[in-house]
Amino acid sequence: MMGISHSCRAFLHKNGQVMIRVRWNNRKCEVGFSVGCNADLEKWDNENQRVRYNTTHKVGGKVYVARDINNRISQFLECIEESFTEYGVHSQIPTTKELKELVNEKLGRIEKEIVVVGSIEREKSFREIFNDFLEVCSIERSWSESVHHKYVQVWNQLNSCDPDISLVILDENKMTELKKCYVKNGYRNRTTVKQFRILKSFLRWIAANGYLVGQGVLNCKVNLTVTKKKLLF
Repeated sequence: MMGISHSCRAFLHKNGQVMIRVRWNNRKCEVGFSVGCNADLEKWDNENQRVRYNTTHKVGGKVYVARDINNRISQFLECIEESFTEYGVHSQIPTTKELKELVNEKLGRIEKEIVVVGSIEREKSFREIFNDFLEVCSIERSWSESVHHKYVQVWNQLNSCDPDISLVILDENKMTELKKCYVKNGYRNRTTVKQFRILKSFLRWIAANGYLVGQGVLNCKVNLTVTKKKLLF
């Protein structure tokens, strides 16, 4: 495996677009990504490369909140890191085109299509479904920053257990593998049970919105002993 030295910087373009610049291969290669939203220059934090927390951005007739903008930046950076890791495993330095395509694929920007007799239907990636869940529920349920972070954290843990995870292969056995990953990484039983509860909340939303969830997934039990906390008076 080869470590590919690279740098990423989130910045605000003069037209208000939130951008991420990536450089690698001794700065011979460079590519820029637009995260798909705008921000107010006065509310941008150059040092942290994020918009300031709890701010609202009205740009070009559209309104964006800090949480959504910062979450998009984090997702882009995560996908960029994953892409460099994949190329590093094969000891290969990606071209600008290759990196851009792989990052966009991980973000669900490259649409996958399945051919059905007489028509073409679009099949969303698991990540894209998760993004829909975050967008819809954060508004409908008025999530705080911490609640939003908990779901993103569980999503990252699921992908850490299996980088190729998809809704198709997520079954009861895969849930068992995830439990083993938590145990292997030293998570307490109470934390593991809580993380499974958060994951199932997302999966129930998926099922309620017409997606097929693997048999036994929602009924899968963690079966870990959790000691009740003692109350001291």
